[in-house]
Amino acid sequence: MFIYSLEKDHWHGGVGRVEEEEIGCKGVDCGYGRCLQTTQLSQPFCVCPQGKTGDKCAQDLTKVALKIGKSMGTGVYLNRVYTSVESSTNANFSLDFRTKEQEGVLWWEGAWTGDSSSRDFLVIFVKNGQIHVGIDLGKDSPSSASKFKAVQVKGKRVDNGEWHAIQMKRMKTRLLVEVDGVAKIQIVTTEGSQELDTNGFVYLGGKADLPTILPIRRPLEGCVRNVRLDQIPVDLIAHSLPIQRSLVKC
Repeated sequence: MFIYSLEKDHWHGGVGRVEEEEIGCKGVDCGYGRCLQTTQLSQPFCVCPQGKTGDKCAQDLTKVALKIGKSMGTGVYLNRVYTSVESSTNANFSLDFRTKEQEGVLWWEGAWTGDSSSRDFLVIFVKNGQIHVGIDLGKDSPSSASKFKAVQVKGKRVDNGEWHAIQMKRMKTRLLVEVDGVAKIQIVTTEGSQELDTNGFVYLGGKADLPTILPIRRPLEGCVRNVRLDQIPVDLIAHSLPIQRSLVKC
């Protein structure tokens, strides 16, 4: 499993406060980036400017693809917001992916396993070679099948091993999804709630113990790249936690 967490330029999720740039960074060559060290990590690390990644920040991060799926653990997860707030009324994200699998979960947001205080979720999955999406802000019927809708690219499947682009925008109760710039769908959730209350993480490639209500629960085997939150590129390599440094590129 890969673990990602992003909060502006700083680390988040229990790795410690970022110290001044010079502390512990003597002799560290970050190339086009800058060196930082936290209070809880013994080794300094490099922070790249927006759009760059790699040991010396010389790579275009939108072109760096990483593997996802069960073979890489139970998932890849990153912080979907730039603050510690765990609920949101609006969201804007996009990513590219490729797979040869006919089914599997690509994107999951939800509460911690076993947390009965919230059943909100947002999910993107592949079923029968087509993208499907589902959302529940806590007011839909648990047995409602209408919360899962297909976004079909006419005459084309997404399990063909080619790169496909997903754009998703949520404005309160309205969710707009676009696939490859040609297939679009809108979902309007049940009135009564406008916030997506989750644990604050996105699981790329799915995770273990997903709710049984989901039509597809298995992880999606494939690759992801060019992940953007609010139009800002997310560096999946630079923002992985130290225990997840063994990332595999596609």
